[in-house]
Amino acid sequence: MKKFGIAVVGCGRISTNHLRGIQEMSDKIRLVAVVDTIPERAETRKKEFDAEKAYYCLEDALNDPEIEGVDLCLPHYLHHPIAIRCMQAKKHVMVEKEMSTSYETSLDMVRMAKESGVTLMVGQSRRFFSAVQKSVELAHAGEIGHIFNIISVWLTRADHALTTWWKSKAQAGGLLVALNGSHAIDYITWLKNYQYPKRVYCQLNHLNPDWEGEDEVTMVLTYADGSTASVHLSFNQDDSRHFRIIEGTKGNMYLDDEKTLYVNGKISEGNEKMPFSFGVQINEFVSAIREGREPICSGRIVAPVNAILDTAFLSAKTGQAIDLHERYPELADR
Repeated sequence: MKKFGIAVVGCGRISTNHLRGIQEMSDKIRLVAVVDTIPERAETRKKEFDAEKAYYCLEDALNDPEIEGVDLCLPHYLHHPIAIRCMQAKKHVMVEKEMSTSYETSLDMVRMAKESGVTLMVGQSRRFFSAVQKSVELAHAGEIGHIFNIISVWLTRADHALTTWWKSKAQAGGLLVALNGSHAIDYITWLKNYQYPKRVYCQLNHLNPDWEGEDEVTMVLTYADGSTASVHLSFNQDDSRHFRIIEGTKGNMYLDDEKTLYVNGKISEGNEKMPFSFGVQINEFVSAIREGREPICSGRIVAPVNAILDTAFLSAKTGQAIDLHERYPELADR
């Protein structure tokens, strides 16, 4: 089978990880092109990662028959319009998280993928570690019984915007909710086997004047069965920590970053030779297309994460817990 031809669209900060992932899967993927409106940036990436071509205009890439799919590494506010244009051109699309800046536009992307007959996958890169996948596997198998509480904590320090669009609340879709909250909610939703919370409560704070959006987030999700999940995110902590606690009626799990999983206090998965998640991620994208199946984080699967994030923003604005099932009845019976 010939190698899958791909183009990376957007050559900014996060593209380094995507390009490295493609490079690691070079036995099955061709980096046909890199695309950026800043020619110098496109040419730099072309040279760094041995791309065959550099385009400075998206339409030129979409007219290239060697490109079967695109990997969108763009600011959040561009995910929806650029993904739609790519799918209209019959290109398979992998888009960086967050999927889009609203649930409505996420659903529009899902509709276009179906109409165009292409695959749409969301780059939820933190799904692609063995410790993370093992935790979900054990949860779904009932190894720790009924899960009644999940705690997700992600503390780090960001003193300044790492890219210019982070400064704008409109372009970033907020800030920390989109950047790290999309990962946290995706994991919780996956772990809960796509059972969506009934109520969402959220408080946001903004401490750093270098950006407009939130840099402190506390979110509480309550499910119809009485179980709960909480998320705390910060960009203001020197002591960086990222962990998840999963409590069940038969035991508990502790996920230390994505590297180590403890089950009832004992190491279950150690990730001593942890694979590069972006390589595993792009392999899932291409394998799903070649095998004619849905990827594990397809647009259809991930879109409801944006419903929860939208509801969290509404809760923060009103100061009230919001009934997700009333807002989105289609999620009530999942």
